[in-house]
Amino acid sequence: MSNRLASFIEKFYLKEKIRPSLMALYLNRILQAACFGFFSIFIPIFLYQKFNNSLEIVLIYFILSYATYALTVVFGAKIMSRLGLRNSMVISVIFLIGFFSAYYFFQASIGYLIFLVILKNLFRNFYWVPFHTEFAEFTDRRHRGREVGFFYALWSILKVGVPVTGGFIIARYGFDNLFILVIIIAVMSIIPLFLTQKVKEKFSWSYFKTIKKLFSKGCRRWVLAFFADGVQDVIGLVIWPIYIFILLEEKYTSVGIVTSLIVLSVLILYLVLGNFSDRFSKHKLLRYSSFFYAVGWVFKALVYSAGHIFIAGTYHDFSKAVMRTPFDALRYEKAADRGHYVDEYTVLREIAICSGRALMLVLILVLIQFTDLRIAFYVAALASLFVSIL
Repeated sequence: MSNRLASFIEKFYLKEKIRPSLMALYLNRILQAACFGFFSIFIPIFLYQKFNNSLEIVLIYFILSYATYALTVVFGAKIMSRLGLRNSMVISVIFLIGFFSAYYFFQASIGYLIFLVILKNLFRNFYWVPFHTEFAEFTDRRHRGREVGFFYALWSILKVGVPVTGGFIIARYGFDNLFILVIIIAVMSIIPLFLTQKVKEKFSWSYFKTIKKLFSKGCRRWVLAFFADGVQDVIGLVIWPIYIFILLEEKYTSVGIVTSLIVLSVLILYLVLGNFSDRFSKHKLLRYSSFFYAVGWVFKALVYSAGHIFIAGTYHDFSKAVMRTPFDALRYEKAADRGHYVDEYTVLREIAICSGRALMLVLILVLIQFTDLRIAFYVAALASLFVSIL
């Protein structure tokens, strides 16, 4: 059955043979995305409740998480050079399992949050640069939009069931059982990595050369686009889940159901746009779509009920699909075009995105002392307009 499905996808969507290494990479990422799908929307809420509804503590935790990764990703890339991409990703899963296990034994203290930050960034340092480097290597330039769209479509299928299932498990059995499920899936995610082709890349820049490149004139537009992407993206990751949790009267099941319905409404779009972005100018598609995506943030600032959340969320996910597919296809194209320097430019991307996320949360931490939380959505709308300069 699985072979028939793969053949159907290859013939009618991708119209080419999927490289085995790329398919294995898809599977690894999908399994880990499932872990974070259960995790991501509920963890900001989990921390918010554990620290007596303190949004400030939640923001500080995520600021530390993103800022320390931005500062240490170069060292992770150098470790990758010694271990090889596949070995580095295999080791990263050990830290990922440790990170999820630590939530099972969670303690509401600042020291424990710092421990979580360390585990999460060990995973990131061993995983993300090798993953993006391999993805750029394994995808076909002619069909990169389709292959990126295919990945998002697979992830969207999974996302339909993940939030509602996670909300049900939390409401019925508690967070501990959700953490056990996530740990099991994380263990499974290591298996596809052994099926990927070995790729050897050497990260050749020093720490200071990397920082110099980050601010160089030649990389300015590229870095600014990813910085802006990090700025707007983190609002969806951290602020939006807490915001809708409060609006839905702190009901986990309601959060899961509404989130799943939104995902279901945009499922096919990733496939359609992946093909579309290969046939038309990715730059033009990105430029127009970023405007409509920015408007989506404004809509989210105006929601007051479950119906509003669904309408605004559906519109925003539609516009996100339009923007995200050409944006990600372009970033992998630009990375692949660097040839030997694909991992170096992947590091620059990681630094830019996580710096944007950290600085955005610092700004929100300051602004909420004087105004409403909705200010975050307006700032995200402004940042979305700069994504199109890639």
